[in-house]
Amino acid sequence: MESKILHSIMHGELMPWTIDLKSKTFAEKIKEVGNKEPESLDVLTRHVKALVIDLPDLSAWLNKNSLASSEKLIDLYFSSELPAYHITITKYYTLLISKEVLRVFNEYLLRASKWTNRIDIIFQTTSLLRNLKTLTKQVNSELAARNYNEFPKDQSDPIHFTLYLLKLELINLYFSIQEVHMDILEEVVTLEDFYLLELNESTSAIYKIYSTKDKVFIEGDNSPKTEHKINFGFKGKPESLKAIITQLTNKVYLLNEAKTSTEDMLSVLTSKNLIPGSAEIYLDCETAVFRDIYDQLKLLFTNLTLTAIEKSKVFYSKNGTLLTAQNLSSSKIVNSKSKEEINKIFNHLQ
Repeated sequence: MESKILHSIMHGELMPWTIDLKSKTFAEKIKEVGNKEPESLDVLTRHVKALVIDLPDLSAWLNKNSLASSEKLIDLYFSSELPAYHITITKYYTLLISKEVLRVFNEYLLRASKWTNRIDIIFQTTSLLRNLKTLTKQVNSELAARNYNEFPKDQSDPIHFTLYLLKLELINLYFSIQEVHMDILEEVVTLEDFYLLELNESTSAIYKIYSTKDKVFIEGDNSPKTEHKINFGFKGKPESLKAIITQLTNKVYLLNEAKTSTEDMLSVLTSKNLIPGSAEIYLDCETAVFRDIYDQLKLLFTNLTLTAIEKSKVFYSKNGTLLTAQNLSSSKIVNSKSKEEINKIFNHLQ
């Protein structure tokens, strides 16, 4: 999986230093897309197609490789401050790059939802991350060769603007995709190491990225407020999940039924806007057993990460301790006694 469009900005028809930056066709494409934000992958893909409509190779690639979905779009898990456009050509590249990275991210989530094999998840995710890393390094080298080392505050050079914007959005996309299955990837890169080891830049060059996946912005009076909520991203049938929870409780003592019911657990896992600390899920199994359950359970979600579990502040160990990502990470046992029984339950009821 890769983006021929993002690649083309660096190596193909969309290179800003090879096209007529004053062409009126850019304004026409922007008008065609309009100002309304797309709500589904289908609409988003139509927007991207409209922006490259006069480029036959890219249009054909999109028609052949894009996925269809009417589900609500999921924003990138990370964002950063981006240069602001002031002229037609920089608005065009802003729309094209932002829409394409969002399309790639949502296509990845859609494809990943169908991968049930751990090896497939690791291979496909690692391949995509490798491609994104390579392209980011190439963009960064081009920036360095042109002495475009600073954030493009001066809008007089569309090439500087486009390359720098592409670099930042590629980094946002890279870390958003890495976050989805971070817990099973063989290699996880920090932002610092990405700059130091991959881009060969100093720590002073690091441009901060911000997590967005747990934030819901609520319009209030005259000042917006930010409220942190959790959505684990359940992608299956609630009745199937309920059956799994019931069997896990019966067979390996998942829940302390004196304090937590199957319905309580189901409600937390399928909530679209879970307020941290708003519920209490008490386990009746050892944390190592819950970690084995988690390794299977997370395949039914797009955002059931160890970090998300910690941030939810609703899961309590058998001893009544609030679970953290570190608790769960360190409790993993390679050949635990419960793993076979847990795997049977998931394989039978999914």
